[in-house]
Amino acid sequence: MWGLPSGIDFPVSKRVPGSSGGLVNKHLFFFKSFLKHPNTVGAVAPSSRVLARAMVEGKGLDRASCVVEYGPGLGSFTKEILARKGRGTLYVGIEKNPEFVEVLRREFPEGRFLVGDAGDVGEILAGMGIFQVDLVVSGLPFANFPPQVQRRILETTCAVLKPGGSFVTFNYIHTWPLQKAKAFREKISGVFDRVTWRPVMLNVPPAFVVNCRKGNVTCPCGRLADCHGLRLAGKTRPEPSPAPAPERVVTP
Repeated sequence: MWGLPSGIDFPVSKRVPGSSGGLVNKHLFFFKSFLKHPNTVGAVAPSSRVLARAMVEGKGLDRASCVVEYGPGLGSFTKEILARKGRGTLYVGIEKNPEFVEVLRREFPEGRFLVGDAGDVGEILAGMGIFQVDLVVSGLPFANFPPQVQRRILETTCAVLKPGGSFVTFNYIHTWPLQKAKAFREKISGVFDRVTWRPVMLNVPPAFVVNCRKGNVTCPCGRLADCHGLRLAGKTRPEPSPAPAPERVVTP
């Protein structure tokens, strides 16, 4: 359906689990993972460098204290994040596929990679003594998820972001008319205070980068310290003084 755009950077072959010591192309490994877990991998090939750069540029990574990535896969976005982050910035990658985590830990030893579910980000970070982060970057295929999973991930993400923090994800252009994609657009504009969409054509398939910003006071879902199980082991965050909800801006 989609032609192959020029300008796509294909990674070189890497050693991957199950290769018996031989070199297996990362794209072949990724494709096999897609066939095994299509709902969670969500793509037949890793994202392009063009998309990766569009996901992280202008996010103030050099000034961030903590950055979380959902579904780093084989590291297309991870590489850009780690190249741009500050020396004191903590990177945490949450990935459901343990084989991907094995590859990531070997290729990016400066990051912390955990096998887990993005919907449990609050509990995962609380276990590390972290309650707020500056930026969450997501490589998850939200259009594949049922509405309740979409909302859970979006609300827990908003809860762990600092006031004014950012969440960035992407949506493949060809999924735009799908019902789950429509549900995702409705939910994301209801959770975050500002949502903008930017097309990136040099990717297979082309995609929209979705930039979301949390308000400066509370999570739009109305909860902060207690939001989605974040009050763990007696650890809480103080409730801020109430303030008027900021204007929401959605740019399709």
